[in-house]
Amino acid sequence: MTLFTIITALNGILAIAVAFFALWKNPQNTVNRAFTLLALSLGIWGIANILPLDSKIVELIVFGAISLATAANLHFTHNLINSQKWNFVVAAYFLNLIFFGIVTAKFFGFLEFLNPEILQKTWLAFFLTILVIPAFLIFTASQDLVGVKKFQLKFMLLEYLAALAFGLGIFVTFYNSEITLTANFVNSPQFLSGIHLLIVFYFFVEWKFLKLKVIAPNLLKKLLAFGISIAAMLAFHFTSCPDSLKITTNIGNILTIAMVILVYNSTLHFFRKQNWFQAVNLESFRKVVTEFQNQNIFYASVEELEENIQSNFSRKIGIEKTKVMVRSFHNGRETKFPQLKKYFEQHSNYLVTTEEEYLSKNKHVDCPYLTELKKLGDVCFPLFQNTNKLIGFIAIKGQIGNDIYIEEELKLLTRGAHYVALALMGIIYTEKLRQQTIKLRSDYEKLRTLDNAKDAFIANVSHELRTPATAIKGYAEMIAAPEFGKLNKQQKDFSQRVQKNTNWLLELLKDILKITKLESEQVKFKFEKVEVQEFIKKVVKKWEQPCEEKKLKLSFNFEPINTNLAIKTDPRHLQEILERLLTNSHKFTQKGGITIFVKVVGKFLEIAVKDSGIGIASENLSRVWDKFFQSKNFLEKSDAGTGLGLAIIKKLVENLHGKIFAKSETGKGSTFTLLIPL
Repeated sequence: MTLFTIITALNGILAIAVAFFALWKNPQNTVNRAFTLLALSLGIWGIANILPLDSKIVELIVFGAISLATAANLHFTHNLINSQKWNFVVAAYFLNLIFFGIVTAKFFGFLEFLNPEILQKTWLAFFLTILVIPAFLIFTASQDLVGVKKFQLKFMLLEYLAALAFGLGIFVTFYNSEITLTANFVNSPQFLSGIHLLIVFYFFVEWKFLKLKVIAPNLLKKLLAFGISIAAMLAFHFTSCPDSLKITTNIGNILTIAMVILVYNSTLHFFRKQNWFQAVNLESFRKVVTEFQNQNIFYASVEELEENIQSNFSRKIGIEKTKVMVRSFHNGRETKFPQLKKYFEQHSNYLVTTEEEYLSKNKHVDCPYLTELKKLGDVCFPLFQNTNKLIGFIAIKGQIGNDIYIEEELKLLTRGAHYVALALMGIIYTEKLRQQTIKLRSDYEKLRTLDNAKDAFIANVSHELRTPATAIKGYAEMIAAPEFGKLNKQQKDFSQRVQKNTNWLLELLKDILKITKLESEQVKFKFEKVEVQEFIKKVVKKWEQPCEEKKLKLSFNFEPINTNLAIKTDPRHLQEILERLLTNSHKFTQKGGITIFVKVVGKFLEIAVKDSGIGIASENLSRVWDKFFQSKNFLEKSDAGTGLGLAIIKKLVENLHGKIFAKSETGKGSTFTLLIPL
């Protein structure tokens, strides 16, 4: 038994041990299961040469193991990159099964008509194709990713290509054209297959590979360069190197050393010029964080904030999931992660990770928060208010489990966490305002109910008071009538006072009913076409005689407008508005006159009623629209009015979708301007 055979067998035993260990570590994981199949098939290939079996049986076993290994390798890569396309994997297993069936059939004397050489070449082409596809899949997947996952796949691609080059180099070196292809695979020594599987298991299956990002990217460059140089040396000396230059001579030794150094330095120089070994691009990382911080900081909810973090931050730097945990701002309940909360309250401005023992250079840290953190992700950042009050924390989970981040990345991620804290404060304050708004709305509805009850009560009382007031008015008029008898001066004065105050009371009751119905939206409005000039003239004509009796000049001024101008409004209520405005002007104007101006202003018809009456004090101008503002003495009303006229006017104007303004100065009259939509 040669040294090469012993090394190959030991590699096979190591491969089988690694396979069972991988399955034991996580039997439910699809990556582990595919890796187990790969390691088992390579292990069988390695130990086949020491089995006490006929050489033809060994060749058949090796052929089956190699066929299974190529398909399992593709399967492992497929699961590792989380691909959803299974056609390559299924085809690889199926075609390998067919080839193995054909070879087995020929071994037992069937299918003799098939040319062995053609069959071997066809299988070799298929074998090499299946070996290349995983490299293509890894490369393609790495192009679509960012951050740590991209970094990991780049490293894996380099490792796979180095292992492939080394394995094929060994095969070519020991290739013997005088025996079958299968026999060559049996005799090809596997120097590093078990070690390779152990590295793959530890760095890929166990997801610890990213520690190289911190530990030794330069070391990996040197190891790969050394492996390639050794493979080149073996290929050179076992194939085309003349016997005179074999390593048994001094010249051969010198040439060997020179070639190794040359290949090593050239390969290392090539690797150093590439960015394959570089950690994630920190400039790109920093740019993503800066753009994220410059965004709008106001969000309607925590869910909206998380969605923005995921789309504009996490995915761009290779983070699979981001979760914002908030201490309840509704009723002060504690978070579901009390150990994390306690930790952050004691250690503000610090983060925690599932690799805490690594970052702190302590391999045996037993922290209660780690159990909670593993439910959330890989790294957790506290979120504080300006007062250092903990309002929550944000956890991130990488695209692979147990991601580790270098210090510069963590600092940049902390900057992103500060932005999230500010956004979360805005959400909390907004939520508090929303709760206050709900309470105010509830209080408003209660007040509105009370106000409606009050209006209903006033309307009912007003309605009931009209009957006795009307009776009092009737009896007062009967007493003052000549048919009733002659009254002395004092009796006549008392009778007139009763009539005047009764009239005022009836007007007051009428206006109370009107304003109550307007406020409770019981008044119906009917919009129709109204000819402006004819309508205004008709209203003004009714006031010609009252103004003549008081020796007031009444005029109206139509600025150049279409004589046939028509608007769509409620004519009955528009007339009531103008009647009330003219009533006020007539009542409070003792000399001078009243002028009505009509013109079109933009999309409105402007009607202004101007008088030269007593005017309104400037400090009272904003209050004239209030109910009962004019009422000061309920026993002596005279011509003072009810104090509800302007309030009714304002309500009517609002229902006509218009606007009304007042301009006045004490002793110089008043102008009321009405805007009605055309």
